[in-house]
Amino acid sequence: MKRKRRRKPCSWQIGRLLHFAREELQEAQLYEKFYDINEKKLPYRIMSVMFFFLKEEYLRKPGSLVTLYRSAYSHNGVYVEFEKRYEMYYEALQERGFL
Repeated sequence: MKRKRRRKPCSWQIGRLLHFAREELQEAQLYEKFYDINEKKLPYRIMSVMFFFLKEEYLRKPGSLVTLYRSAYSHNGVYVEFEKRYEMYYEALQERGFL
């Protein structure tokens, strides 16, 4: 008789968070290139959140990715532009003590 494989509890939540992190990482890489090509200066707050994603700091700081996910979707699905969103991320990470 074949043994039934059990799924990990909460695996869909972890998958959703990792998908969110992957999307934000790609967007951070895109905007890093954009700022570099246009020779614009990155504000410190935005740069620190970009490095948070680029260096995958969220893997070393439990709860930080959940904080970012909640702040990203706190506007009822309305898309917030990159700089304003990363300002929100910075404030949320600073408030929780992750930065």
